[in-house]
Amino acid sequence: MSTGETPSLSIECTLRLEPQVVSQAIGDEVIVLHLGTETYFVIDGTGALIWSGIQEQVSLSAIRDRIIHSYAVSKHQCESDLLCFAGVLIESGLASVVRSD
Repeated sequence: MSTGETPSLSIECTLRLEPQVVSQAIGDEVIVLHLGTETYFVIDGTGALIWSGIQEQVSLSAIRDRIIHSYAVSKHQCESDLLCFAGVLIESGLASVVRSD
């Protein structure tokens, strides 16, 4: 968006990783480094599944469907947790919304 405005976050959004973010999967974990802030994160479990989907630039709804297929979780709970996690990634400068359908 040219005005610097961020699209609102919804389950239909697609996120992208910020250019200053690098990551590496090690076993069941993903190590994430923000080169600009020199902050690193360790993401595991469902978070690693979400991270993989963001790397593939699939919608949050598609990531939700993957999680529901892999874990015993309700659609409502999954969406709530997924949007919360995505919000933390955005607030931490690791990802941004590129599409909001």
